[in-house]
Amino acid sequence: MLIGVLSFFTKRVLWIYIIGFSFFLLVMPPTGEDYTEYERAYQLSYWVGEYPFIKTRSSITAEFGYIIYQGAISLFSGLDYQGFLVINFLVCILIILFSNKMLRLKYLNAGLLVLFLAPVIAPILFYWSPRSSISFSLVYLGFCLLIKDKWFYAILFYFLGIMIHSQFILVVTFSLLGYWITNNQSIKYAKLLILLCSILLAIFLLNISLFLNGISSLLSFLPSAIIAINKLHYIEDSQSTGIRLTGLLSIFIFPSLTYYLMKVVAKGKKLVIDIRTSNKFVILLFTISCLGAAINISFWGDAHLAGRLSRFSDYVGFLVILPLFSHIYFGRNVTVGLAIILILLAPVLYGSLY
Repeated sequence: MLIGVLSFFTKRVLWIYIIGFSFFLLVMPPTGEDYTEYERAYQLSYWVGEYPFIKTRSSITAEFGYIIYQGAISLFSGLDYQGFLVINFLVCILIILFSNKMLRLKYLNAGLLVLFLAPVIAPILFYWSPRSSISFSLVYLGFCLLIKDKWFYAILFYFLGIMIHSQFILVVTFSLLGYWITNNQSIKYAKLLILLCSILLAIFLLNISLFLNGISSLLSFLPSAIIAINKLHYIEDSQSTGIRLTGLLSIFIFPSLTYYLMKVVAKGKKLVIDIRTSNKFVILLFTISCLGAAINISFWGDAHLAGRLSRFSDYVGFLVILPLFSHIYFGRNVTVGLAIILILLAPVLYGSLY
């Protein structure tokens, strides 16, 4: 009976979730902090007669890509901020679902996706930080296009993503490096090189204060260079302390799970379109999980900074790696149960992920 109830629920959970979370975004009152900053930026958008054509009177520190995105919706639609959050939520969900559909991702249907999205990621992305949600969705689409060897379009969506939120520059750079290695080495050597690059990255991040001037010069080509460069002060001035629970997942669990997925594909099991694409899929997942591990090791005592830099790897870990492993190893019903447990643990996980 329980299996029947779970099956009924998961087949309809996508629509239940979309309707329910849209209602949540419409009725949830402002809570201050980031929410208020984004709301003011949205409400104070206005047209200008020259590029970039849309600005905001708010003092929010945000890339011009996000100012244009939220300003265009504000000025064309006339919706209030809560309506914008719903539109942004629907756009992001469509992009993520389209990305998975494009890969023909097995074992992870839309119902399971939103179950693992629900506990912590959805409130952070779609309520607290719409800038992170649309940029994450675009970068994730670019990542999936990269897996399919559509590198031109991947770079295009990567670029759009970092124009909206520059915090994804590191993951974009590292995934492109992983893609290049994958295309030019055997699977065995590709894994070793990616692991080596992750170790070198961790060493680099531990000593990053020595390279801030050089990084600033490299970032100067971006249209939002001033924003990206100014955010480098987080690295020098961050006073955050503490350890993230999800940092432990990033260091120990997600890389281990991706290693298991690589062994599954090595035995001839398809996870996406075909076995060749499945190999590239798991190696690039391994790249992302190794990146998350390197970041969390480097900034072990700085929960805020580690959370910002490893946001993409955290989310991919929760949305793709964890449910995929659970479905293959334990089966669908256990995976649904795991999602429900994570929903119940949401108050504990929330602070460690954000």
